[in-house]
Amino acid sequence: MKKGSDRIAELLALYYTGELSDAEKQLLEEWLQEDERHSLLLRELMSPEEFIEKYRQSRAIDSDRLLNDFENRVGLQRRKRFIRMVWAAAVAVLVLGVSISLLHNEWQKPVVRQVTEVALPGKAATVLLLGDGRKVTLSPGDSMVVNLPESARLTEKQDGLVYSGNTGQSEKYNTLQVPRGGEYKIVLSDGTYVHLNAYTELRYPVTFSDSNRIVYLSGEAWFEVKKDSEHPFYVKTEHMQVQVYGTAFAVNTLFEGQTTVALVNGSVGVSADGKELEMQPSQLACYNHSEHLMKISEADLAPYTAWRKGLLVFDDQPLEQILNRLALWYDIEVFYANESVRRETFTGYLKRYDSIGVILKALQRTIAVRFELKGRTLIVS
Repeated sequence: MKKGSDRIAELLALYYTGELSDAEKQLLEEWLQEDERHSLLLRELMSPEEFIEKYRQSRAIDSDRLLNDFENRVGLQRRKRFIRMVWAAAVAVLVLGVSISLLHNEWQKPVVRQVTEVALPGKAATVLLLGDGRKVTLSPGDSMVVNLPESARLTEKQDGLVYSGNTGQSEKYNTLQVPRGGEYKIVLSDGTYVHLNAYTELRYPVTFSDSNRIVYLSGEAWFEVKKDSEHPFYVKTEHMQVQVYGTAFAVNTLFEGQTTVALVNGSVGVSADGKELEMQPSQLACYNHSEHLMKISEADLAPYTAWRKGLLVFDDQPLEQILNRLALWYDIEVFYANESVRRETFTGYLKRYDSIGVILKALQRTIAVRFELKGRTLIVS
């Protein structure tokens, strides 16, 4: 269902002023479900103060003086209605600008000083360590078949690895090492699908035993676990264990000082220090390593899961954390010429497979920062 950006702006304005009809609610809901980016846009527009500020900026109006003059002329009773008018207009102004970009993928291109391109993200070769000591380099687009012990078979296809063959034999482990600037997908012998992000290592058995299914993770990965009530599935990290009951979730050990689990559907139990807590869909578990504290809360999971769909989502996140993430994805080093810029924050989304130049330009449009890329070193000032 395609809708013009002006109509979307109108629907969002009516939504925030509480004047949507049932039919309009249905139209808005359909639009939100069309594309994950539409929901991200809605989340970006949650603050009324941001609406009014954007309206002020775009119209160059002294809104405070205008509001006071209006109040003096017509009294307090109509003041609330006026605020709602400004609110609706601000939604329209902001959405017309942002949603057109979303719907038509158009980006303005301000200059970033001396940015040269680095290797495209996601293309770095992955290393597979076989149980017999062999080392195999896996490059995107390759294909091969490897016969493994105990009648198991490993097939490399264009989009990743697929294990098949015997189950229930003695476990022999393989290790998949995804470098900075890479990603890889794998289907384990039980049918479980795993998408590994950059700078991630997964150790797993060629075939699972009769009792349980255990894999070891360092880094960031998305799991879609094949349901099998008789054979529990475990993801073990350095600081946490996740017991899975057939579900879809993301695990990340790359955040400094913490491990996170984002549960999209199904149920998992997360445990650390000998205590297990059960999670429900749309919840985020964060384990603080130094404080030995586990916290589970309702959360917007997009910043933790959207990477697998080609988006990098940030919610009021410091620039330092954002650039740490980009450094792994684009295999670059970051140098801060000005320490204060580390604390600048950004809310929004970026396209994960865009070149580094496009990403930096998008950030520079929002944050008061300058980027200069020399070789693989990004200088931030």
